[in-house]
Order: sequence, then structure tokens, then C-alpha cells
Amino acid sequence: LKRKEGFIGRQLFWDKDKEEAILLISWSSRAQWKNIPQSEIESVQRHFEEIARLKTATKSGNPFPLIFEGELIPQ
Repeated sequence: LKRKEGFIGRQLFWDKDKEEAILLISWSSRAQWKNIPQSEIESVQRHFEEIARLKTATKSGNPFPLIFEGELIPQ
């Protein structure tokens, strides 16, 4: 993400009791965020899941499944 135009940063908030995280990714504009090709997103996701499976000794799937995705729109 760091190499993408408009990327500002990311924050990770971990709940150790639930073993869940909230990940906030900030962009200069929604258009810059949505400009990333879906094929590139899917490629990065596959790579992430491969590494996550290796590190967690998980045989298949995503050890960190997405529970919710949304957008925060500044008011």
C-alpha cells in the first residue's frame, strides 16, 4: 500500500480477548483507493493468506477472515 498514490497510513487495533482486529486504512481520496485494480487486490490477498497459513500452521483458508468491511466518510 505504501507505494500507492494517495495512501496515508494504516492503524491496527487488536482485541486480545476476542482475538479480532480493526484495521483502518487512510487514503487521500476515495478515488485513489478505488483506483487499485481488483486483480492486484486479489493477488496481494492470496499472498497474505499464504504467509498467514504458514505462520499459524493453518492448512487451508484464511486464518484471519474478514468479518466486516466498510467506509468511514468524513463529515
